Amino acid sequence: MEELGRRVAQKAAKGILGKVKSVLGVGEAEIEVGLIRARAPSVEKAKELLDYGVETLLKLPQTGGVLGRADERELEDPEVRKKKIRGAEDAQRLIEAPKVAALPEKERLRFSIFALITYGDERFHSRAFAEAERTYRRAYEFSQELGDKALRAICLNLVGAALGMQGKAEPALRYFERALRLKSDFGETWYNKGITLHKLGRFEEAVACWDRAIDIGPNLAEAWHNKAVALHELHRFDEAITYYDKAIGMNPGYAEALHNKGVALHDLNRFEEAAACYSESIEVNPDYADAWYDKGVALFELNRFEEAVACWDKAVQINPGFGEAWYNKGVTLHRLDRFGEAIACWNKTVRINPRFAQAWYNKGITLHELGRLGAAIACWDRAIQIDNDFAEAWYNKGFVLHKMGRFEDEVPCWDEVTRINPGDSKAWYNKGLALCKVGQLERAVACLDKAVEMNPDYAEAWCDRGVVLHELGKVEEAIAC
Repeated sequence: MEELGRRVAQKAAKGILGKVKSVLGVGEAEIEVGLIRARAPSVEKAKELLDYGVETLLKLPQTGGVLGRADERELEDPEVRKKKIRGAEDAQRLIEAPKVAALPEKERLRFSIFALITYGDERFHSRAFAEAERTYRRAYEFSQELGDKALRAICLNLVGAALGMQGKAEPALRYFERALRLKSDFGETWYNKGITLHKLGRFEEAVACWDRAIDIGPNLAEAWHNKAVALHELHRFDEAITYYDKAIGMNPGYAEALHNKGVALHDLNRFEEAAACYSESIEVNPDYADAWYDKGVALFELNRFEEAVACWDKAVQINPGFGEAWYNKGVTLHRLDRFGEAIACWNKTVRINPRFAQAWYNKGITLHELGRLGAAIACWDRAIQIDNDFAEAWYNKGFVLHKMGRFEDEVPCWDEVTRINPGDSKAWYNKGLALCKVGQLERAVACLDKAVEMNPDYAEAWCDRGVVLHELGKVEEAIAC
């Protein structure tokens, strides 16, 4: 009987170790499953709404005439505008100037609109969007008084842009639609409407808007780029690449388009080409942390691990708070068996984001490799606190507790694993072995029954079921196993 008991213990160790090795990747560290792949398309530029207020006004011939008659022709120079209109009071002073007051009513209104939009643009570009919105609304009131449809459309577009940059997408969309009802060939408004629809996740409609913007102004590289981003979001990667190429053709130094083309190629598993795109993007902007990051991911996919680490080093040098880059560097260092360095990366990662469950989990894996079992359990406990359904963390905690001989503590871990993954035959098997170790033989048999029910070819489970039945005195049933 004592011999049979030892046999169960041996099977227990083998069974649990087999599962954990599949989690650990038998020396290959399956923590690569946790590698954060290439980021989504960089849509920061895509999400920036265009105001183009003063620039649009200066295209109107009547604006230049009004500026001349108000002795303010110099305001056509952006540097002069920055100096002369720094605050709301400056705009108001211009509106009330004697030369302006002496203008005919319609010209006075036009100049007032110009002055307000100039100040609104300054506020917009300073990211004071609420103040910009208020100023554009005042300009719109003057445009209503003037009765000029084009100017009303310009003002409505600007109000929409300011609203959109405050995160008020639905109200912004309504303003863009009002502007387009007044001026349907206003490319900037079609562009901004596309941005807003993209923010709302309405990608097909966004593409249609950028198509209209492109029809009106085919040389707007941002519109081609943003159309590509929306197609990318729709997983139409080949089409997206075509339009990224269009944007790059117009602006060879368009770092975001080069980067996002790389992401699309990555999504098609064309890693060499993706890495080349990221390199081109970095040539344009050596401080582009996302491009360094994604180049690292592509090189990892090509098994060029040392080069990948070098890329993530650049990413965190540019942005020390780039948690995903620290994380992926840790994954790769683990793969290279550089465990101490990997742990340093996990520490950086969880310092940046203490609720990054996968980082805590992977730190536990690396500590386990170093034989620091208690510390590994503490890390898996942190992962479980963050995500109570993190089955792998419960699994490995159970495994290590078994190695430490803490069988009573081990059983609740298998309870959790089988709750989360009730179809995991190995978990039921390990739970049965743990119950056997604490003398709960009937419960152990029930768990082993589950294991062989799920996997009738599970030889170890059949064998150990027989051992436990023998311990219970059920010899005939044991022989049948």
